[in-house]
Order: sequence, then C-alpha cells, then structure tokens
Amino acid sequence: MANAHASLSDVAARQRLGSELIGVCLAALQPYGVDGAAVLKSVAATRAAAAQAPFARGLFRDTFWLGELATEWTENRSYLDQQGKPKVLPIQGEEPSFEALVQKYFGPGRVPQILELASRTLVIERVEGGRVAQVNACVMLNGQPLLLLARAILCVRGLLAATQSNALGAEKPSGMSPDRLACSYVPKDAFGEFAALMREQIHGLVDQGNRWLSEHTVRDRPAEADRKGGVMGVHAYVFSD
Repeated sequence: MANAHASLSDVAARQRLGSELIGVCLAALQPYGVDGAAVLKSVAATRAAAAQAPFARGLFRDTFWLGELATEWTENRSYLDQQGKPKVLPIQGEEPSFEALVQKYFGPGRVPQILELASRTLVIERVEGGRVAQVNACVMLNGQPLLLLARAILCVRGLLAATQSNALGAEKPSGMSPDRLACSYVPKDAFGEFAALMREQIHGLVDQGNRWLSEHTVRDRPAEADRKGGVMGVHAYVFSD
C-alpha cells in the first residue's frame, strides 16, 4: 500500500488529490452544520464566483477594519483621555465618537451593524448614557464560528495560492512564498507541551510581521484600499492530526 500511488499516472494522481482536498474541506464543514451536498451543487453552479470567496472576504474585511478602528481609538490623541487611555465615547455625534470612527472605516449607515460586531467580538461594551468603552484593542474571534469559518476559508485560499506559486513558479524566485513545515509522529498526549513550546515563537513571528504590515497598511476607506492593495500576511499555527 505504501507505494500504491506509484501506479497512478500524473493526471490520475492529481485528480485523486483533488478529490481528497474537496473531501477534507467537506469533512471540516460538518461540525459547522453545513450541508456538503448543497455546497457541491452551489459550487458547481457558481464555481468562478465561489473561488473568489466574496462572502468570506466581506466578513473578514469587516473584522479587519474593526481592528483598525480599535487601533486608532488607542493611538489618536483625540480619542485618549488625560491618562493616555481610550476615552469612553458617545455612540452618536461628531469626532470623537464611535459614529465618527465607523464613518471613517466603514462609510455611512453602518453604526448599528458595527456596534453589534464590536460587542460580539469583545472590542467594546456599552455603558450608561448611550456611550461605549473599549474592552480590547483587538478583535476576539473565539466562540464566533461564522467569523472563524470565514477566516479559515481565506487562510486555506492563501495557503493554496502559496503552494501553487511555489509549485508552478520556480522560474520566478522573487514571487515564491516562504513555506516551511515541521511535523513528526508523536504521542498525542504531548500536544500540550509542544503547543506551549511553540506559542511564544509563533507570537514573536506574527508580531514581527504585524509591525511591518502596520507600517505599510493602506489606511483609506475599504473600497479605496481594495483598489490600491491586496491582503498579505503570515499565518502560523500548531496542529495535531
């Protein structure tokens, strides 16, 4: 069995791997309550559109710009109190207000939606007098299956784009993506120890990437930013299969 793949033609092997990729994705969707058969029909009908993941991109875009909103709230002097901490803001009104921040990062008419998203992801909490206080300067996705599924879709898309570039673009080294993998067969009860070992290293790597990305981020309104740049980044995680 170990060499069963050797008897397959290159075309057949690629088809086999393609089937396994779809199978892996469908199996991963089951815990979210997604109907795999319905997904396959939908993809067959709208394959080109689905490949761009527009719905996942929209959800991710909102969480990304919410993070930018929270960052400005912690850095812009107009939004800081005398101790340098984020002010408690009125929801409505001129700057400094939550409405003014939403207007800048999301455009008009989205205050109720962004209030709900910011509350759900623990960026803010409501306080008396129609005001909001910042709880976290980052968007917390734990316990948010829809947002985490959207992020997973885009991460898979990014990984596949990186592997495609590296597999088919050897003649253009400058366009290749850094890609390294470390794995081995290890007793499953050692996962906690391994995760603890890697946690600080991963945080350091991602923080270093985030600093560079922050210096080069297109901070215009989302629609304008989409024309001027594309999403890039680094995603590191520990896994046990």
